[in-house]
Amino acid sequence: MSYFQTGTLDRRDLLVIEDIVDLIETDRMSLEIPKAADGVSYYAAIAESITDLRKWPASLPWAQMPLSQESCELWCRISRANFVLRWDFQFLLRARTDANRAILGNVAIHSLDLNQRVAEVGYWMRSSAVGNGYASEGLAAVSQWAFSNLGVSRLWCYPEAANEASVRLAKRLGFMEVGRTLNNGAERIDMRAELSASGLRPAQRQQDPRSVSGG
Repeated sequence: MSYFQTGTLDRRDLLVIEDIVDLIETDRMSLEIPKAADGVSYYAAIAESITDLRKWPASLPWAQMPLSQESCELWCRISRANFVLRWDFQFLLRARTDANRAILGNVAIHSLDLNQRVAEVGYWMRSSAVGNGYASEGLAAVSQWAFSNLGVSRLWCYPEAANEASVRLAKRLGFMEVGRTLNNGAERIDMRAELSASGLRPAQRQQDPRSVSGG
């Protein structure tokens, strides 16, 4: 998925998704869809973390691009529009007790297939927020949101095999490895989890039909 995902207006199947919750609150965080004027704080989170994010070009190709406050502001506005169109579902993570409302990371639902009730989840965390359990809390909350609001029953994620922390996080929440593919020369682990009212649970071994090996 490109950094500037503009969506498409011919996805009429997505029009059946009407009112959905656009704010998720956990014990420690508020997860909000991006809005105008979020670009400055979003850029600050990325700028602090850019060295870590650029370690994973296959998973985070947008982090390899030149970024600025202006491009981050544009992303925030496009992401909000995509949420309204039901094309893509981005959430920014913030600590509820932080008066400065610094962004801790980003969790998103991509590639929604209503017929198959399947989607992809992606995530990244601000470097200074790593190790505090925010990633687990945010990923679990957005996954459950996808079940409750979009009817998703299966989620896929695709961490790079070398990103051991990301792989451990996914496994801890119930994702299991079902295959491996190559993406831009990097080995990617295809991981799948089932969703229910009680949360994530390990999936049966089945390769993602959308996965294609490549260099």
